[in-house]
Amino acid sequence: MLARGDRRDFVILDDDAKVHSLGRQLSGVKAADLRAFMADVDSESLPSVKEARAAIREAGRTALSPEADLSGLPDTTAEPPRQEPTPAERDTTSPQDVAAEAERQHIDAVRRAVMERHATELKEQEQRHAREVTELQESQQAAANKAIEDFAKEQAQRVVAERPPEPGGFERMWRNIREAVDEEARRQRIADEARRATDLEDRRSDEIRIMVSGIDAAQRAEINTLVDRQGRERADLLNEQARDLKRAIEDDERARHLAREYEERQREALAREREGPERDPRAR
Repeated sequence: MLARGDRRDFVILDDDAKVHSLGRQLSGVKAADLRAFMADVDSESLPSVKEARAAIREAGRTALSPEADLSGLPDTTAEPPRQEPTPAERDTTSPQDVAAEAERQHIDAVRRAVMERHATELKEQEQRHAREVTELQESQQAAANKAIEDFAKEQAQRVVAERPPEPGGFERMWRNIREAVDEEARRQRIADEARRATDLEDRRSDEIRIMVSGIDAAQRAEINTLVDRQGRERADLLNEQARDLKRAIEDDERARHLAREYEERQREALAREREGPERDPRAR
């Protein structure tokens, strides 16, 4: 029967009305997990240990076995008087349970303190990684703007350098006369100029694509390098924090063990002072 304990959240009572800690009966289940699982159970709606024990004893008195021989039993429906539990029975928590619960709570407190510090470290690392990404993006944008500006200047200089020279006065006059009497010559000149312009534009477009592709590839490589490094740093920090948590719990356990040993030695020393020096059994 599930009941409300005096010094713990939940206890269970067996058929003999003996009280047991619910958490200690569930091997492998952590106290925090048990509290989370039982969060929906209202402890006030459960019977107290005293009420549960009385109900179990009452059920044991009223339940009859099918094989029981009823001959000779008095035919009575009178309810037997209830027996109040003794003070020893009301004290349902053993010293071992109290010590174990105190140790679990202490370890949980140590774990929470370490994990709070770890959460601060993780937050600081996340902020630093975000700043690194922002700084890299700003640097990449500035480098891209500079590359585009240099490319535009180079293209302008190339257009000027590759522009075909203008014909001289006599050559221009001869071309005009020839095109005036030969329409095909004029169309051929215009087609040649258009083809040269198209070739120049195609070449410029190819160069632009190559430049943009190179910038994009370089930026992706830089981003991938940064992400890989940040991922390794994150994994290293998590591993170090796991080791730090383990060390903290082990160090705390050693410190408490030394404290218990010191207290025990103090008690032994006080006991020796009260009892006096040991006597040699051969002394008379």
